[in-house]
Amino acid sequence: MLSLFPIILSIYSIYCLPVLDFRPYHIGADIKKGMSIPKNAERDEYNTVFIMEKDGETKKFTLENYPDASWTLLKTDVELISKGYEPPIVDFSLRTMTQKIDITDSVLSMPRVFLLLMPSVESASKDNTFSINELYKDIKQTGTPFYVVTSSTDMAINKWILDTHSDYPFLLMDGTTIKTIIRSSPGLVMLEYGVVKRKWSHHFLPKSFAESIKQE
Repeated sequence: MLSLFPIILSIYSIYCLPVLDFRPYHIGADIKKGMSIPKNAERDEYNTVFIMEKDGETKKFTLENYPDASWTLLKTDVELISKGYEPPIVDFSLRTMTQKIDITDSVLSMPRVFLLLMPSVESASKDNTFSINELYKDIKQTGTPFYVVTSSTDMAINKWILDTHSDYPFLLMDGTTIKTIIRSSPGLVMLEYGVVKRKWSHHFLPKSFAESIKQE
């Protein structure tokens, strides 16, 4: 029986969502905090390298051993000496579909917002689009923002809208980032002031706004 547990867990994680989530977007994660760099954090250190030539010989020099005027400068390079602190989240960026305006800070400052994530609308499941449309209408009535986030082109997005009879607004984000946030396409995430509060696979979406916050 124990030998079947990993298989059952894997199937469950694929159909629903991973039981153990070690990614930087796990439930309870503060996205704004995950993007910030502490004041005393170590920074990247670089060294300027000068590629120079003299009498057919090419050598690298730094500011510490810069040669005399008999050498000819060919080019200047910047080399990374040591890697500084890198925040857990470096690629969370939301842009509007039409003017491509970055509204990341605005979204992460909202008291509550729902993001329906699809790396690509072309490959996203359409099995539950009716339920998604109904949920969007219910959430919209409460005045709570609801966006669909994808990396697809305008043409693909417009086709999705026609095929699914949907009218929710779209935002753009890098596809790899979307896959990191949630392992379901589509998958729903609820944020409160940038903190991940709830995540749902499209197989188990809440039926209403009231149900989505009932678990709190």
